[in-house]
Amino acid sequence: MINKKMKKYQGLFHLKNLPDLVIVVDPSINYAAIKEAKKMQIPVLAFIDIETPRIEEVDYWIPISNRSTQSIYQFFKIFVNLNK
Repeated sequence: MINKKMKKYQGLFHLKNLPDLVIVVDPSINYAAIKEAKKMQIPVLAFIDIETPRIEEVDYWIPISNRSTQSIYQFFKIFVNLNK
């Protein structure tokens, strides 16, 4: 069990600084990540679908279908290109 968790989160162990922003694709599934980010005072950006309940801990909402991989891909493609 511990090895499974270590493998799942191994990329986080090498962080030297906290991230500037946490992006959550499905806030209802990733609520624990949202709570942890807020505890560490990291802003949270989340995709909101018509069926997604509003979560108060989310700082920025993007109205987009979080069930469509095409929509999510397009968002991240634009987001990455803006930060180059």
